[in-house]
Amino acid sequence: MTEPFALPEKLDTVAAPALKDMLAAAEGRQIVLDGAQVRKIGTLCAQVLLAARRASAAGGPTLTIQPSPAMEDDLRLLGLDTELLAEGDDI
Repeated sequence: MTEPFALPEKLDTVAAPALKDMLAAAEGRQIVLDGAQVRKIGTLCAQVLLAARRASAAGGPTLTIQPSPAMEDDLRLLGLDTELLAEGDDI
């Protein structure tokens, strides 16, 4: 099992470049994102996760997101919960 990468409390515009770099550095390895501490996710970080999700679906590395309730709520408000947090999928 891959060691989860702990996401910061705020996934905002400032956090987006580091999130993108971390996902790019995974280079074909399974990625597990621990979102237990996330209290807020903005559109830019959601976009980074969505791009990683789509790359995973196209045959890239497996991406698993373990969201906090607040992260789930924010993704739901953005209309991305079903695509990023689909039940039964490795996301």
